[in-house]
Amino acid sequence: EKQQKRLFFIIFFLILPNVRSCLNLHRQLFILKNGATYSIYKKNIKKKRIIAQKAAHLLKDGQSIILDSSSTATFLLPYIAKQNSVKIFTNNLSTALTAIELGINTHCLGGRSINGSVVLSSTDTYETISSITADILFFSSQSVDIDGTISDSTEEENYMRRLMIKSAKKAVFLCDNEKFRRTSLYKLCNIDDIDIAVFNESFEGLNTKSKIL
Repeated sequence: EKQQKRLFFIIFFLILPNVRSCLNLHRQLFILKNGATYSIYKKNIKKKRIIAQKAAHLLKDGQSIILDSSSTATFLLPYIAKQNSVKIFTNNLSTALTAIELGINTHCLGGRSINGSVVLSSTDTYETISSITADILFFSSQSVDIDGTISDSTEEENYMRRLMIKSAKKAVFLCDNEKFRRTSLYKLCNIDDIDIAVFNESFEGLNTKSKIL
C-alpha cells in the first residue's frame, strides 16, 4: 500500500505537471510545413516573416547552424527544414521541439532554465556552445541604437549570445524596426562586429561596415 501511494504521488505531482507543460507548449506551436511561418510569439509576426525570408537566402545544404533563444530566429525553422543535411544548435526548448517536429537534426545545448522559461543558460550551456564551431549564427536582441550598439536587458542571454558569436564562422543579426534607436541595460556588441544584419526595413542614419539585407 505504501508503494502504491508513493507511485500515485510520483505520477500525480511529478509526471503529470510535466506532461501538461509539454502539452501546453505544443498547443502554442503553429507549425505550417508548406513554408508559411508559425509562431508561439504573436508580436510583430509580419515583420519577423520578412526578416526570415531575407535571411533564408543565407542558408545552404550541409550547414551547421546556431539559433539563439529569440523568437525572430525561430521564424527561420521552416526554411532550414528545406535544406539537406543541416543541423541546428539552440538553447531554446521551444525552438528545439519545433525543429524536431520539422525533421531537422537538432542539438539542444542543455543547461538550466532562465526564470522558469524555455530558455536555457548555465555553465553546462556555456561549455557546450564553446566546444563547437558552427557555420552560421542567427541571433537577435532587444535593442540597437543609432551608433550600432546592440544590447539586451537579460544578462544571461547576452553572455550566451557573446559565446555564440565566438562559436560561429559567420554571425547574422536579425532585428525589426521596433528595436531601432533603443538601448537596453547590457551591451552585447556593435553591429560592426558582426557579418550581416537583416532588417524588415531600412535603418535610416545607421552607418556600418557590415552587410545589410
